[in-house]
Amino acid sequence: MDIDSVLDGSGSSRFKRRTLTDRIRHFTPSWFAASMGTGAVSLIFHNFPYGSKTTLRYIATGFFVLDLCLFVSFNALSITRYVMYPQIWGLMIRHPVQSLFLACYPMAFATIIGESLNLYQDWNLGGVSFLYFIWGMCLLNVILTMTSTFGLLYYTITRHKQSLESMTAVWLLPVVQPVVGASTTATMAAVLLDVSPRHALLTLCLAFGQLMIGLPLAFMIGTIYLLRLIVYGLPSSPFITSMFLILGPLGQGGIAFIRISEVIADMSAAGLLPPPFFTDPYTASIVKFMGLTMALFLWCFGLWWSFFAIAAIIEVFSRNRVPFGVPFWGMTFPIGVYVLLTLQLAVTLDSKFFRVTGTILGLALILLWACIFVRTVFLAFEGSMFYAPCLDDMPLPANPAQTKDTEPEPAIENPGTSSADRLPTVSIRNEETVAQPS
Repeated sequence: MDIDSVLDGSGSSRFKRRTLTDRIRHFTPSWFAASMGTGAVSLIFHNFPYGSKTTLRYIATGFFVLDLCLFVSFNALSITRYVMYPQIWGLMIRHPVQSLFLACYPMAFATIIGESLNLYQDWNLGGVSFLYFIWGMCLLNVILTMTSTFGLLYYTITRHKQSLESMTAVWLLPVVQPVVGASTTATMAAVLLDVSPRHALLTLCLAFGQLMIGLPLAFMIGTIYLLRLIVYGLPSSPFITSMFLILGPLGQGGIAFIRISEVIADMSAAGLLPPPFFTDPYTASIVKFMGLTMALFLWCFGLWWSFFAIAAIIEVFSRNRVPFGVPFWGMTFPIGVYVLLTLQLAVTLDSKFFRVTGTILGLALILLWACIFVRTVFLAFEGSMFYAPCLDDMPLPANPAQTKDTEPEPAIENPGTSSADRLPTVSIRNEETVAQPS
């Protein structure tokens, strides 16, 4: 059956292309992952070690404009969705998978803030007034991040029905937010240091607090996810791309450690921190060494996980046909921030190895982003990219003007997206027959 084919009231199949209201109704928070991935590509171009810096900055600015357009458009679609169909909010928040993608919003916002800081530093756009506007957005994002982290975790614990077998790496999304926020907030503190040390110190404390909350939580859930893989095997094909999500807290955590340590070292050298420890002449070197050590630890772990995730994806793709959908965007941001950590280590260590490695990984990510973007544009125009699994539980009328007596539109099985979101995953290992002991 064609991807746009659905069943009509009589049970026969017919071709149907999604209308604008259908697309709005099926627009999910997971789309913000596209904004996250585009923002990561912009930041990679800005930090690319080879080529003309001016040209790279123009390219990075172009991707920032694209990212901003995506972010604003997704906000408009989301607001329209919940205004037209207020019932969907309850369905979405109660869905054990779709609700977790609400965490994509603060992380997409964080990429906008990071790109805006690059504009300020590269072009002195807006001067100090624009810098403080970015700072205000950064503080707002800290509030959104911490509220979302606590709210999603608490709701998942107290309302959702989960099981170890149905677990995917998507569980990481709520706890990755503070780590992503820590990296952006630490960068904000470094830029503010030359303007207002007092505000920079406040921002630095917020970055450190987010990192110390998010990273341990990410390791906790990552450990549980590894247990799930050991016990039940690889996840089913729609969720296999989520394995790269582990790279998110590793990459952003490493960047946050380096940025925080550098800001502390600069403040210590300038006598902006209280004695006695921070006034010691060796403090700056010790703090930088500790930050670099933690970043290298996270980078090495990320390298191992990258090989593991690639091997798992190759195995699943070779056994099953994996339908393309929005979950594919979940690969771009985690890989992107891991590339950014590699490039940051190249600068910190002045290492040719990390420069070359970061360049190769960066070019690979840009190619991956381009392939996913082109495919997304085609399927979004066609309409098959828009699919909300949470609506399968309680189908709503496609037209909000329909009365309650009108027969609801049947649920659409859409191969263009991850239809398995509404069901527990089935691991590859479970497809094999296991001999039971007599």
